[in-house]
Amino acid sequence: SNSLFTKCLIEVLKGQHKTNFQEEHIRISEVVQYIFKKVPERKPIQTPYANLVLYEDFILSNVPSGIRKDMPAFVKDNRMEMLIQMDIDDLFDSIKRKKEKKNYFSAIRDITSDASKKYNLEKDILELDEEITANLVEIGTLKKSLENH
Repeated sequence: SNSLFTKCLIEVLKGQHKTNFQEEHIRISEVVQYIFKKVPERKPIQTPYANLVLYEDFILSNVPSGIRKDMPAFVKDNRMEMLIQMDIDDLFDSIKRKKEKKNYFSAIRDITSDASKKYNLEKDILELDEEITANLVEIGTLKKSLENH
């Protein structure tokens, strides 16, 4: 009862698109590649089209648990390390955004003549500094847990 496109989409989201799983997730790039390959193979008159601008290969679903049991042992063993590394990467991204925000607040503080506004901006800058320091401490803790894992 589903269209060919939908059937192919369901297949890839169920993990039926491959037999060797390097990770437990199914990403947007896998979905697009599978649909663009399989739909025309099954019905050459159909040519899927997508106007995508992707900034990251985000996760759409997890590999179903029935298939996941066949994952190589190194994937299962490295899952925690991968998650920790993702947390570290997220924290570095957060620090970058906070530094940009801090620079923006500093620039506004330096040009404003309103004493109340300067005070609030300075307070915001100090809070960002504290958050950045906390993120750096957390990154250090995560790196140590990676080394011990």
